[in-house]
Amino acid sequence: MDSLNIFGLSLPLLPLLMLSALLLMSVLNQLQKIAVPEFSDAILLRLLLSLLAARLVFVGQHLSQYQGQWLQLIDIRDRGFDGYSLVLLFSILLMHYAYKTVAARRLLLLAVPVAMLWIGGGYTVYRFYHPLPSEWPAIAFFDLQAQQRRFADGALPASHRFTVVNLWASWCPPCRAEMPVLMQAQQQYPQGRFILLNQGETRQQVAQFLQQQALVFPDVWLDPNRAMGRWLGQQALPVTLVFDEHGQLVDGHAGVLSSAKLADKLQALLAD
Repeated sequence: MDSLNIFGLSLPLLPLLMLSALLLMSVLNQLQKIAVPEFSDAILLRLLLSLLAARLVFVGQHLSQYQGQWLQLIDIRDRGFDGYSLVLLFSILLMHYAYKTVAARRLLLLAVPVAMLWIGGGYTVYRFYHPLPSEWPAIAFFDLQAQQRRFADGALPASHRFTVVNLWASWCPPCRAEMPVLMQAQQQYPQGRFILLNQGETRQQVAQFLQQQALVFPDVWLDPNRAMGRWLGQQALPVTLVFDEHGQLVDGHAGVLSSAKLADKLQALLAD
């Protein structure tokens, strides 16, 4: 969910920090009296191999979600990677590189801690200026029948363990792409409530879009002033938020959402 909005584009924070850390390591290499040959290429290759392995592990963990949707296997826009596998393999490959390449050993002893501090410091600064809200807001929205709705209105059924809130708009291609994912999830996870919170469009526009696309959702709400985006500090679309049964924000995702990525978030919540 952490992302930077640059010229209207929502760019994920962690990949940006990782790429900038690689650039910083390359600069440190060039500042040496004798630069290590092909240092940047070696680090990038090992990172790409680690990302590939982390993707394969993630796919293996959620293989059932890809049945009949095999193109999603290579659609990495959902950022479906196994973080533990990524860190473990990248660390092993870096240690192997240091062992095999004496010239890079001393540089890595400096560059790796600097890169880690850069990533950690960058995330800390980002979180300082973009603190995560703790629970859903008391903002009034409207449903397609023009009735006022709030997240906390009424008592949720005892079987409901979570609420998924998807911020979307009909003009947003990634939003449209993930609509079937959300509609299918409604059937797969009766333990949850799914709310489609439209940002900035009229009731007629939303109703017409849903009818044309044959999409059926019990809870479609309107946020004409995009108040939810301001509350979140995230105006780019789409954004998917996961709240627990007490209204606490426990997870989120900025950008297109795949069935596997949504399952990964919800299964972790249900396991707790």
